Amino acid sequence: MNKASFRGIQVFFILVTSLSAAGAPPNDSLRQSVDSLRQRLQHASGMERYELAFKIAYDMFDVDNPLASKYAEEAFEIAKDLGDSATIVRSGRIYGQLLWRVGRLQKAIDQMEWTLAIADRCGLEKDLRFLSNSLSIAYTYRGQYDKALQHNFKSLELRQQTGNKLEISIAQSNIGTTFYTIGIYDRAAEFLKKSLAMDSVNHYTPNLKISLALCYAYLNYLNESRDLIESVRTNYADKLTTHTLTRIELGLGIVETREGNFGSAEKHLKLGYNLAARDSNKTFMSDCLIALGQVYLATNNIESAEEILLRSESLSLKSGYRNGIESSNIALAKLYSLQRNHVKASAAKSKILAARDSSMNQQVIENIYRHQFDFYEKENTKTIATQSELLILKEQAIRHALILNIVLWTCASLLVAIALLLYRRNREKKHIALELEQKVHERTAALRDSVERLQRSELERNFLLDGITARLKANLATFNGLSLIAATYNGVPIDFAENIEKASDGLATVIKQVEHSKKLSSASFR
Repeated sequence: MNKASFRGIQVFFILVTSLSAAGAPPNDSLRQSVDSLRQRLQHASGMERYELAFKIAYDMFDVDNPLASKYAEEAFEIAKDLGDSATIVRSGRIYGQLLWRVGRLQKAIDQMEWTLAIADRCGLEKDLRFLSNSLSIAYTYRGQYDKALQHNFKSLELRQQTGNKLEISIAQSNIGTTFYTIGIYDRAAEFLKKSLAMDSVNHYTPNLKISLALCYAYLNYLNESRDLIESVRTNYADKLTTHTLTRIELGLGIVETREGNFGSAEKHLKLGYNLAARDSNKTFMSDCLIALGQVYLATNNIESAEEILLRSESLSLKSGYRNGIESSNIALAKLYSLQRNHVKASAAKSKILAARDSSMNQQVIENIYRHQFDFYEKENTKTIATQSELLILKEQAIRHALILNIVLWTCASLLVAIALLLYRRNREKKHIALELEQKVHERTAALRDSVERLQRSELERNFLLDGITARLKANLATFNGLSLIAATYNGVPIDFAENIEKASDGLATVIKQVEHSKKLSSASFR
């Protein structure tokens, strides 16, 4: 099946970021609050009137868009009279978005472009981000893809500067939308996968996966496409809106068609059409009809195919859906060629050329590639700059590591030197201690030998003294006896007896001195 046959299928981002589902029923409290504001507005003027009109437009945004656009226009006119740039941009932005919602697409684009110029001149970055995003979606819907990509890439660049992952994810998803609508599915899948990776808070994960699944279907990655769709149906069953369910059925219908399961494809596409009709979403109604027409063409149900494709073309014409017009006529041209109805086939081909000339002429194609080139050139410049910074940081880290290694090596060397010195000192101390211990042992042994010799000498001397003392005592006793005999011999005193007694006393004194010296010597060795 021809890729171009399905080019008209829009992905969800046109509704995600700046276009939420219109026509939500207002609750009573909101309506009462707005009625109160409208009453106050009748008597207000100046800045107060501006604030009240803006509040009504803001509260009624996607609740009652015709009413909201009326008060947004009033707020915008008041802001211009007041002359405050921030107020003009704020009210101009919401007014442009509401013009889009009430079907005045060209007026909305003109309004937002005018407001964008003021925001850019005044450096209002937040408004620049939102206006670029809204314009990218508006131009995508209008089929002016070169301008859509220009604003898409600008929106992404501005959001990357904030570092807000959710906003970056939204911008990437919108770029994927534009590439998808053009039919560059590989590039669309690239940005959708980036968007999924950045969608850390899972705000839009289900719709992102469905959009990626549709890209995979057109790239013939049918298993991957089906797996993504089934994962959404399984993991987000309680969170799926009618819009998402429509796209699920559309995706399954395309996958089944490409796999040749035409009966199953027909059921999915009819269900998708009914869901889109319930939401009054003419874009997806056209998409489902175009895909269903392809099923009927593949099964040779020519009559049903013609009826379905003509309905699709009519819906696309009423809604200004250029891709729907082109895709419907591509299928019709094929159908009429099979019928050999060359007049109708030629008319369908003329409509195809007219649709392409208004959206994808040579200048647009050149602009698209130029915007892609400019974007990737900036990305490559950023990457090179980042890599240069990383190289500088790496070189600095290497230098710091080198210095640190030198310091560590020096410290380690000092520690090793200190350890060796301490080891040597310790060994020297141990050696000295051993030498001292050895000398102490030697001196102790020598002293012990000297003491033993002295003890032996003392014993010998004492023994000798004991012998001498014993003999002296024996001689003393002899002298004493002789002295007594001499003193009383025949009663006649003898002159030398006195000398004998003196000698005996002296000898006794010598004996006592010897014994006393022996005792002192014995005490000193104990």
